[in-house]
Amino acid sequence: MHVSLFKVPNPPPATLMLISDELEDTCPFISRCQQKRYYNLVLARTYTPPSMSCLYHTAEWLWQTLLARSQAITSYDLRKCTASGDSAWSFLCDACYFTYLSVTDFTRHLSSEEHKRREILTIKSSPHDEDEDE
Repeated sequence: MHVSLFKVPNPPPATLMLISDELEDTCPFISRCQQKRYYNLVLARTYTPPSMSCLYHTAEWLWQTLLARSQAITSYDLRKCTASGDSAWSFLCDACYFTYLSVTDFTRHLSSEEHKRREILTIKSSPHDEDEDE
């Protein structure tokens, strides 16, 4: 996770949206970052977790719900959770190292074949997967 890339052009009280099913692995780092710097966290996952996250967050969504909704509604919902002020980078895809200024461009990227290929490569090269096989 390259939170440092996001933090430089987006000082607090910026909102950081985490799209991941493995948030608990990065929980201590993100919690420290959030508490020391006062970032707002928004979570998106592919499933509803069985227990509460250790992260304090301002909103939580199922990722499929965000993708299925109309862009106008999604843009409005995401803007409600962000702080006022202009950010140089509104959305950062950590897997592809790209940044986007709009919800429309970001969701279009996340639905692209290139993003899917990079996610598959990331999953295949993850050391976490090797541990599960043993």
